[in-house]
Amino acid sequence: MLCRESSVPLVRRILVLIGWVAVCVLSACQPAKLSELEEDVFGLRCGFSSCHSGAAPARGLDLSAGNSYEAMVGVEAQEPGYTLVVPGDVEGSFLVKVLREDIYSADDDSGEPSVRQMPPGAALSDSEIERVESWIAAGAEDN
Repeated sequence: MLCRESSVPLVRRILVLIGWVAVCVLSACQPAKLSELEEDVFGLRCGFSSCHSGAAPARGLDLSAGNSYEAMVGVEAQEPGYTLVVPGDVEGSFLVKVLREDIYSADDDSGEPSVRQMPPGAALSDSEIERVESWIAAGAEDN
């Protein structure tokens, strides 16, 4: 009897651990929602009053809540030949390119980037960029 009673707490702990791991794995697989990105990423890192929000957002790109979808999805970037966000196409989305690195124009020999990595001086973390990528990969819904 002693062995059976002492094994119950161990089994319970194992089941709780398995449940916790399952929740963590499943939640990590969920694509980000635009409303979450607006609040956690764009609002905190990109939408300052002098950058991508307000009456005159930089490059006309308003990333504030309620405005970012229309400003990004299917919209031609100011850099010729690019679309800001192409639903389902992470690599084809200019937003991802500019979050990851400086952009150099093929017809510019100056050696200077035509578009600097955003946000300037304080790049997003890999996990923040991955959240943006997951939203785009899932179809860039207005959610």
